[in-house]
Amino acid sequence: MHILSVSVILASDSIFVFNKYRLTSTPFYGFLAPHHSYMKYYITSHVPAFSIEISQKTDGNKSWHQHYNNPTTGLGYLYANFGNKILGNTHGLYSFMNVPIIHRLKFNFNVQIASGLAYITQKFDADDNYLNTAIASRLNYYFNLSFDTKINLSRNIQLRPIVSLSHFSNGAIKKPNLGLNLFMAGCGFVYSFNKTEIEQKNIDENFSRKNYFMFNYSAGSKQTFAYDKTNYFISSISIDYKIQNNPISIIYFGTDFFYDNSLKMRIESQENNFNPIDSYRAGIHVGYDLKISRLSIILQIGGYCFSNFNEDGWMYDRLGLRYELNKNISVHVMLKSHLEVADFVEWGVGYRFGKRE
Repeated sequence: MHILSVSVILASDSIFVFNKYRLTSTPFYGFLAPHHSYMKYYITSHVPAFSIEISQKTDGNKSWHQHYNNPTTGLGYLYANFGNKILGNTHGLYSFMNVPIIHRLKFNFNVQIASGLAYITQKFDADDNYLNTAIASRLNYYFNLSFDTKINLSRNIQLRPIVSLSHFSNGAIKKPNLGLNLFMAGCGFVYSFNKTEIEQKNIDENFSRKNYFMFNYSAGSKQTFAYDKTNYFISSISIDYKIQNNPISIIYFGTDFFYDNSLKMRIESQENNFNPIDSYRAGIHVGYDLKISRLSIILQIGGYCFSNFNEDGWMYDRLGLRYELNKNISVHVMLKSHLEVADFVEWGVGYRFGKRE
């Protein structure tokens, strides 16, 4: 679902310079981490995989290029064989940003963040594949965090050792949805079609602190049990107070109000009496937004201060993306979870108002 970040970055900032294309090919070998005990019965072998990426290095003509040390951005394809007929294979398409952490003449050390969509060939089926409690839909969200080193072998070729963590999930749109966590290591090559260095530009930027409020409305749907195919409506309202001290970081705190139509069925399934107020929850949260031009990566952690259904625990978290349409209006998509258990995907709109300095 977060593959939208590809078009956002490319369209809004014209990052790419024609003669700076790079082609990266990397074979991997790894394993699936059984984060639930009964997953051990069908995770029985290692996972071979490979990726192909095409990318370009930013040239510093935007302020955010310089704040991220002129990163490399691009598109990639991933193939992985999960090692058995229960899980099958996956084909993933993703966008990524590779950020230099240590830069030297002969090598550099980088962190890479990627997100996109993954097609998984085998999913849960009540009759034919009931052991697959991890994946219930063929199309899933894909997220990856990697650390790599690029070592110069020649003018155009670099060696790329890498370690990687990938996550696959549908956000509880369909159940069961335990998700898959894939750890891998690999070593590949980067080929630069034209190694001519682009003159890096310096941009003088006078940034003033910004304090403001943001109102957000979100909605979505989810399933609750593998054998209950009902999609229950979910919605939320959030009000945040945000503090932006620099061009790429925003810290904030806020309050949430949730409506969850699935709670009625969950309460009644435990033979408890249901009251309409039980479908509502309220909480408070703190958050951090990492800005990349108009795009922001959203990280939040919160706790319920009102909830009559306690089976999910009292803590929740969100991971998502926000895109600013203009100075006041934005759209977002977020995955709300109870620690490692996905709750639902929120699609929404935000409005910024209040004091700005």
